[in-house]
Parts: sequence; C-alpha cells; structure tokens
Amino acid sequence: MDISPILKPFKISNKLELQNRIVLAPLDMQNALSDGRVSQRAITFHRGRSRDVGLDVVGSAYVSQDGKPGKHSLSVSRDADIPGLTKLAATIHGDGSKAILQLVHAGRMTTKATTDTPIVAPSAVAAGYGDFPKPTALDEDGINRIIKDFLSATDRAYKAGFDGVELHGASSFLLQQFLSPMSNHRRDQFGVNLVGRLRFATILVTKLVKLAKSLSPNFVVGYRLSQKNTKPRGYH
Repeated sequence: MDISPILKPFKISNKLELQNRIVLAPLDMQNALSDGRVSQRAITFHRGRSRDVGLDVVGSAYVSQDGKPGKHSLSVSRDADIPGLTKLAATIHGDGSKAILQLVHAGRMTTKATTDTPIVAPSAVAAGYGDFPKPTALDEDGINRIIKDFLSATDRAYKAGFDGVELHGASSFLLQQFLSPMSNHRRDQFGVNLVGRLRFATILVTKLVKLAKSLSPNFVVGYRLSQKNTKPRGYH
C-alpha cells in the first residue's frame, strides 16, 4: 500500500499548514493534576505521540469548574492554567506538529465529587446511563455565563500558543445535551424545536469565530459533532 499521500503537507482552510495528514484524535487521558493543571505525564504523553503527526488535538479541556468531566481532566478555566498549557503547546510544536485544544463542558455527565459544584444541564433530566445525578436546569444567566467561559478559554488557548480550538459537541456533553430532545425539555428560546435546541451552539459558534478572527486570521475553530445515535429520538 502506498501511504505517501498521507505524508504530504495539508492546509486547513488555507490557514494552518500541517506537515502531514495524520491527526492525533482528542483523548481525555485523565493525566492532568487534580486541579486540572498540565502534568509531566501529559507532557511526556504528547511529546511521544505528536512527533509523527501533522496535528495533535488535545482532548477535553474544561472551560469552567462545573463542566469538569473527570477528576484528572485538563483545565483551561483559569488564567493560572496558561503556563502549563504554554509548555504543552510548545512540546507539541517541538517536532513540527500543530496543536489544537478541545474545549468541553460536561453538563450533566459529571458528578459533584468531581466538580465540587452543582451539576447543570439544559434541563433537570438525569442521564439515561451511568451513575450521574439529576442536574439543575440552567437559566439564561447561566447559559450566558457558560458561553463567556468558552470565549475566555479560547483566549487562554491562544495566549498559550495553540493554533486553534475545537468545540466538543459529542459524547453526550453539554453542547450535545442542548441538541437532543431527550436531554433538552426547555420551553424557551433554547428548546421547543430543532431551531431552539440549536440556538446555544449557534450563539456560541458565532461569538467564538468572531473572537478567533480578532485574535489571529490563522487561528482555527473546529466543532466535533457526533454521528452516533443509539436511541430513536436522539441521544441519551
């Protein structure tokens, strides 16, 4: 088999040139420190894998404490996270790979033992699987606060030297929870029908793209959208 095509350079939207077409997909390795800061384990993991790829997407960096998906997930929720993230981005860049930071809010797919905060989601509906508690429904102030958290996280990713961000809209996390009629029972502008359920993501993407353009014309924005559907009416 001739694999030479995947070893050729590739441009993303004429903004970001990759040294090859191999991508390290985002993984939540649970190798951050307990407070979410970058650990030496994380540095070692990405140093060993990013050297052979064109793009390393660092998985599941939470944008706010109430959106932390796991006890050792990576944080981009505070300015104090920037030094460690800067070292991580520089490590990935060391052998020519580009670095994208995936941004996540877990919504109802977490526990108070993990976040030490109330669990929030589009509606007060518990997940259909896993040992997760019934969440508190977000009000509009809470929704706007989380949108601002994503924007602040994007600014931190840029300051840390990442080449872009990816919104985690899969794996039953918050963005996907807004889209699904099984987890979104809202009767306001963020629910009711598909247009309403898409509103949170639409507002977030619009604001985030505008911010990214103001930071750098070469800063990339991506969105991970899951295509897996295990239930007749949508996701859990």
